[in-house]
Formats: sequence, structure tokens, C-alpha cells
Amino acid sequence: MKAFKNNDLLLCTALLYIASAFVSTSLYAQTPFSVNINHQRPADGYIVYLYSNAGKQHMDTVRAQDGRYQIHGVANAPVLLSLRYEQKGVQTPYEIFRKQRYRLLLDGGHVDLNVKDYLADAEVTGAPLQPDFLDYWRQIEVIHLQMQPLNMAKQRFEKSMQHDSIASYTRQLAPLKEAEIRFLSELIAKDPSTPVALVAVSDYNRPTGYNNAELSPLFAALDPKLQQMPMGLVIKATIDEQSAPLSEIQVPNFSLPDKDGVQRQFSAATGRYVLLDFWASWCTPCRNEHPALKEAYQDYHAKGFDIVSVSLDSSKDRWLSAIAEDQVGEWMQLSDLKGRKTLIAEQLQVTRIPYNLLLSPDGTVIAKNLRGLALNELLAKLLKK
Repeated sequence: MKAFKNNDLLLCTALLYIASAFVSTSLYAQTPFSVNINHQRPADGYIVYLYSNAGKQHMDTVRAQDGRYQIHGVANAPVLLSLRYEQKGVQTPYEIFRKQRYRLLLDGGHVDLNVKDYLADAEVTGAPLQPDFLDYWRQIEVIHLQMQPLNMAKQRFEKSMQHDSIASYTRQLAPLKEAEIRFLSELIAKDPSTPVALVAVSDYNRPTGYNNAELSPLFAALDPKLQQMPMGLVIKATIDEQSAPLSEIQVPNFSLPDKDGVQRQFSAATGRYVLLDFWASWCTPCRNEHPALKEAYQDYHAKGFDIVSVSLDSSKDRWLSAIAEDQVGEWMQLSDLKGRKTLIAEQLQVTRIPYNLLLSPDGTVIAKNLRGLALNELLAKLLKK
């Protein structure tokens, strides 16, 4: 039985969406909000909460005082507040973990939550957007819960790069992904001006698994006022980055320290097909791509293919540990440990990771964001395996 502990889920969510750091929201009014949670659970429990403010994720914990958990904040409305109840040192079975989390859509002001057993069953007052949001969330979760075991099985086979099994689970997931898009399209068509529709498109704008050809029409169907809200601007930044013509992407030469602290030039890898890969130790989707990168490197390095990986880590120990654990030290691994402030990431406007660019021997960008088997399939054509 899978168990969850500490802040793994919310931390992953907070760090994966680095796109928000590149979106200016200074022109939008900040809305104060407060949430009181009356939770009839053991006193040693605490609430982990997460929301976005001024384009940055804010995560914290709060403990009960006089039987209540109190959360106060200021953010751009609408505010999507994610909550999770935890107990120190307790590993939670997945069935209970799902019940001990809650998402609250706020438009500012004061909100009360009364919880008898689990956060998922909370009674909410003072949040007029919440009934419609809960209706959306519960319906989309039905689809996501069907996708979850298939995605997990697919990821297991991706680790060992069993191509036939990966293809099989991809086919099984296809109708569920179609159902997800159909549901979102109908939700937006029903009321394109509701903040719930904006949150739904934002939820779909996840680090991996989305298709820009599907995300763009969903976003375009939203009311223009929603598109210009901070949450909408984050989605737009993703679409713009994905839609940018490859001819407009110019990769300059750059220099960064490798895992041994030696300064390395990107130009040292040119003259071959080179995948410039951005990742981080804390980014689970990034590390899920490593088996495919390893296979591509092993199959095509001798034929004229190289990889240069740039980590957006800030901890050298975690970066080096991830390289060792994933066994990806064969190719050039670089990082200045400045996190998302790494200059080459800013120059290329890397708004989310995993992110990669495939360059031809003359330095021209010929593909981007190749996931899973796509890299191997393209290299097979280019290098005639």
C-alpha cells in the first residue's frame, strides 16, 4: 500500500510550476483572505497549505490554536488554496491521504471550514465559488483516478524502457485523455467567464502530459478577462513558449561548472546532434525522463549524439545524489546551483521543466520538448540506426 509522508506532494507541486516566476502580476490588486478550520482531529496534527501570490508559490504549515487552524494571506484573486492535514511521523495510506486534502477556491474575504473526520468532507461557508469548483473537481477526479494506475504502470515500464508495454499503456490512456479534454471543453462552453473554468485549464497545464494543441483552444475559449488574470498569464506563457517557432530559438554558447567543479563550454559538444536538457533533482517528471535519455545516449552516442544537462538545483548534494541514483553521469552534467536564476535558463526563457532542445550539428534547433520514446524515434531517423 502506497504511503505518503511529510510535504512531498505539495512541495513537488510548488516547485514544478516555475513558469509563474516569469509572469509579472504587479498590476493586479492583491486580495486579503482568511480561513478558519475547525478540525476535530488529534491535537498533534497540522495543516500544510499552498497558494500562489504575485506569480510565486507560497507554502507553509499551521497548527491548531484553541481548536482551530487559522490561515491568513494576500494574493491575486481568484485564490486556489490547497490544504492537507498531516500528523508528525505518521505515514498515511493513500486511501486516507486522498480524504485528508482539500482545494478551496476563494475570491478573498473570510471563509470557515468545519471538518468532522476528513478535509474532503468539509462544510464550507463564505466561499461562493466553492460549490461549482467542487463539482468540477469531483468530476475530473473520476477521470484522473482511472488514469492513475495506467500512468503508474506506464512509468514502471518507462524505467526499463519496455517499448511494447509503454505503447500498450499509451493506447489505454488515450480514450481517458480524450474524455478529459471533452469534459473541460464542455465546462468552459457552459460558462467561459467563471473562475472555475480558469482553474480547470490551469490544472490541465501540468508539467508533462498536456498537449499544446489541446491546451491552446481550451485557453482561447476562456473569457478574455480570465486570460489576463495572473493565473491566465501563466498559462499564456506556457502556450507562447511551446508555440514559438524553432527558427526563433538561438542557443548561445555558455559556460557552467560540471559535477566536479570544472568550468565547461557548451560549444565543446557542438558538431554533433546535441540534446540540451533542463532538469532538477526535485522535479519528478524530469527524473522520469532519465531512462529514455539513457537509452538514447547508449544507442546513438557512438553515431554522433550527445546530451548536455543543465540542472536548476540550488543544492549540490541533492544534484549529485540524483545524478548517482539515476545513473546519468555519462554525459555532461552542468549547474551553477543558482536554481531558476541560471543565466542560460533565463536567456532561453525556460518557464518549466523538464525542458529540452535538440540541436543539429550546425547548432540549429530542430526539435524541442521531446518526451519518452520521441527522442529515440527522431534520432533513429536522423542517424539511421
